[in-house]
Amino acid sequence: MNCTHLLSIDSDHLVPPYILECLSKNKDAMIVSGLITKRKPPFDQVGFVREGDLYCPIAVVPDGRSYLVDMPAMGCTLFDMKVFDMVDEPYFVDQVGIKPNGEVYNRRSDSIFFEKCYNAGIKMIVDSRVLVGHLMEPEAIYPNCVPNTVELNRKNKIRQSNESLKHQNEVYEKAKDIAIDKDCRTVLDLGCGNPTKLVNKLGFVDNITGIDFPEKILDIAVAGNKANGRAEKNWLGRDLNEEFNLHCTFDLIIAADVIEHLTDTDNMLEGVVKHMDDESIFIISSPDSKTTAQDNPLHVREFTSEELSGVLLANNLEIIEQTSYQETTDVPYTNNVFVCRKLRRPKNGNSDTSEES
Repeated sequence: MNCTHLLSIDSDHLVPPYILECLSKNKDAMIVSGLITKRKPPFDQVGFVREGDLYCPIAVVPDGRSYLVDMPAMGCTLFDMKVFDMVDEPYFVDQVGIKPNGEVYNRRSDSIFFEKCYNAGIKMIVDSRVLVGHLMEPEAIYPNCVPNTVELNRKNKIRQSNESLKHQNEVYEKAKDIAIDKDCRTVLDLGCGNPTKLVNKLGFVDNITGIDFPEKILDIAVAGNKANGRAEKNWLGRDLNEEFNLHCTFDLIIAADVIEHLTDTDNMLEGVVKHMDDESIFIISSPDSKTTAQDNPLHVREFTSEELSGVLLANNLEIIEQTSYQETTDVPYTNNVFVCRKLRRPKNGNSDTSEES
């Protein structure tokens, strides 16, 4: 179309009406971005400077100046069309990368494109006059508001906490039935989140222990201790990606929609087995990857039913019951639920106890 410039704007951004007036006056740079923050806490500014092979996020003052960066944002950015003559096609293609520890990750197409621009010597800047807001609940976030986000975080945490009460009810109902049938006295909930449903469903046992990230545990303790139930309650801050040992066993262990959030699933499952005796029951649920949108930024890996059953067996957990249910959220999906016990191996090491074996 013989255009001299291209302006890209994300559909969930709030932009001021004078964006072109400001961005276009930066004549000495071929790529100029507004100042944008990420949509979720801790609301880092989207712009990076390069140190070796690493990209470090910027933290500039919105003082009306322009700042040189090695990788800008894409969500409100003006491109001189000459840029596309200076870098190789294809311009925007995702790639798979491998970290030094062997972990596979996705390299986003925008970061790959900007890396090509950096290598081509193209000047890229962030214009702090253009403050780009981000639509989210309960309010829109602008870079100049970030220092005052404590209350926003609190409101958002309450909203997410209340939302979480709508999920996994079937899992906790199943756990309640197991606890009654097996006369369970001690319960461990991994990644317990808002523990109100846990205490309301299983408050009749003697002892409840809930584990979640350390930064969440104070709010969890307040909510859990307010809930009804005679059980003694313990709330522990742990990262479930890391090894943990409470030096005891539990009659019932729950991990409701937790495993898909972890980078190291084996550590959690090894911890589960460590806290089980031969009579203990473990109940785990996770969204079926065949039915999800697979774009949840909080999910590290989603599993099919077959994949998750394989992971459980590989971690010495025997599946004794398997069910699924439809989670009724804004975007419905199927949740797979597995009830397990420790894999019981005969003394000869053969898992098949038949006479033929």
